[in-house]
Amino acid sequence: MTITSEIIAKLKEDMGASPVDDITVIDRKQLEALEAALPQTAATHRHKKRGSTYELIGIGKMQTEHWHDPNLDAEYDNQAVDMREVAIYRATEDGNLWVRPREEFEDGRFEELPVATVTTAPAQEPVITLDDRMKAAGMLTIAEMMGATPLTRFMSNPAINTIQYFSEWLDRKVSSYLLMKAPYDLGDKSEDDELYEWVLAHAGVFSAIREQFRVVLSAMPDQQARIAELEAALADMLPPNLPWKRDADGVLIHHKVAAINAARTVLNKGKAE
Repeated sequence: MTITSEIIAKLKEDMGASPVDDITVIDRKQLEALEAALPQTAATHRHKKRGSTYELIGIGKMQTEHWHDPNLDAEYDNQAVDMREVAIYRATEDGNLWVRPREEFEDGRFEELPVATVTTAPAQEPVITLDDRMKAAGMLTIAEMMGATPLTRFMSNPAINTIQYFSEWLDRKVSSYLLMKAPYDLGDKSEDDELYEWVLAHAGVFSAIREQFRVVLSAMPDQQARIAELEAALADMLPPNLPWKRDADGVLIHHKVAAINAARTVLNKGKAE
């Protein structure tokens, strides 16, 4: 099937009636890129009186009734005539399609224009960014995900309450998604697979988070700075209504304090080593 501007217009009309989500946004971008790559309309005729220009698409035949035919005698005029030749042409200004008897199109009211050479830029693949892929996969974009620290985004599991545990969890996540992505990279799985976008987006974003997380850790001058950063992150992250618990000495303390103390113990142990 040949893709025409009429087909694209119909697709855009149908898409406009559907709910707008992240996937239809990508489809719209692809349609717009496809529409831009179509050959431009070249004017072939001008209406002498109105000055409007048209592109002659071709001559066809149409079953007609009660059309005046100057070649018929009066007694036959206005009678049904089957398969009259018609000129089919399109207005270059608004793209409207017109049909009129061929003899009227060629009776002098239209003048033929010199053939115009229309150059069209080579079609380019629409640019789909990683954020587009993440949106289509139902994820937050990198900008949205990094709007808060990785700790506040992902430390929802109560077992992940230190930087060390979070770093290990992040490494496992990255390794898992990269293993899932490997068959696509090696060609064992097709990119048409329904999980491709989801796997690609998750592998990309978790790899980006891990790199930024490592940069943050390497920029800290010493262990005390790490402790301060961790305390601030945990204090912002943990809600005030978490349950109370007893520490190693049996003292009843708030869960937030217990988490901070546990983190300080781990980091101080690393400093001593």
